[in-house]
Amino acid sequence: MDPFNTDLVDIDYPRAVLLVLLIVINFTVISAIATSGTAYGPYNSGWDGTSELRTIADDESDMTVVHEAGRYETASADGVAIIVAPQESYGPTDRAQVAQFVQRGGTLIVASEDDRTNQFLSEIGVNARIDGALMRDEQNNYRNASLPVATEVSEHRYTEAVEGVTLNYGSAINTSVVPAQRGTEWQGQHLVNSSQFAYLDRNRNERLDDDEVLEARPVVTEESVGAGTVVVVSDASVFTNAMGERDGNRRLIENIVTDHDRVLLDYSHGPSLPPLMYALLVLRSSPFIQFFLSLTAIGGVVIWVWGPPSRRWLPARIRGRKTSPKHPGRLSKEELIEYLTTEHPEWEEKRLRRVTEAIIRRREQSADND
Repeated sequence: MDPFNTDLVDIDYPRAVLLVLLIVINFTVISAIATSGTAYGPYNSGWDGTSELRTIADDESDMTVVHEAGRYETASADGVAIIVAPQESYGPTDRAQVAQFVQRGGTLIVASEDDRTNQFLSEIGVNARIDGALMRDEQNNYRNASLPVATEVSEHRYTEAVEGVTLNYGSAINTSVVPAQRGTEWQGQHLVNSSQFAYLDRNRNERLDDDEVLEARPVVTEESVGAGTVVVVSDASVFTNAMGERDGNRRLIENIVTDHDRVLLDYSHGPSLPPLMYALLVLRSSPFIQFFLSLTAIGGVVIWVWGPPSRRWLPARIRGRKTSPKHPGRLSKEELIEYLTTEHPEWEEKRLRRVTEAIIRRREQSADND
């Protein structure tokens, strides 16, 4: 054992604590900008997020999180786009891009319990409408009547092995109101209906009133639009992490995702994305930004390797001295003493010389071994 090891290994505890603190702070900041607590957010791992939907889609298909409707222009016509809880109105250009995707054969899933989504459904050519009133079921439910279980399931590739779909303060889908110019009958299919004991609690007094009727109502529908298909789900919560744990809900999600090779998760008009994830999506969608950042990175490497900053780690050059021609990159005994004095002003002269001699001895032994 080298007797000088205890002198050479000198831990600076304040700096070590500061380093650990900086690592923790950086990790916290990165987590904050890479995740989100926004309801229905794809990077929200809480009960009301849809991170599990994103994970399932990523595992089972070629998944893309969309932050702008322009991605529909290049979307594959045999793919599926899923819109969960749209919160902003789609402008004319965005609506046209979504409609064209469906018209040329794409599949669109729209999940919302808000009747304000009906304008969007109408403008892309869908006849089904979200009622907006709260559905309750005192007989078939999960925990309470506001979480009804829709038990009437039709045969369809999306409902395979689905015994029921659980809603969380969801609504129903109205298929009886069809614009006159489009015919008198709704051309579509009820994939999942509520039980016969469900009713719409329009005044939200949590009880069945005389003007409220018990009957089965659709909660998942499908209809053709052009060459494509639009599926409407009357509760966005079906796709959340908490409700996705229900067997029927999870199976419905898996069936939709696995039925298509490509999946777009459209959050262009929904919950906001975390800053870091948004930046990554912008980067992936912009070749110009990718090219610019690549040039910047290459330039930084070149400067680091050949420019003055790359030599700052060499003790001799920190002070502007030239190294010995005989031993390039090594310091003389005097230079070592001066360097160690600068780095460790608290050391006594005896310790400085002892450490210096140990470094020189090791350097000579290394040279002899070579």
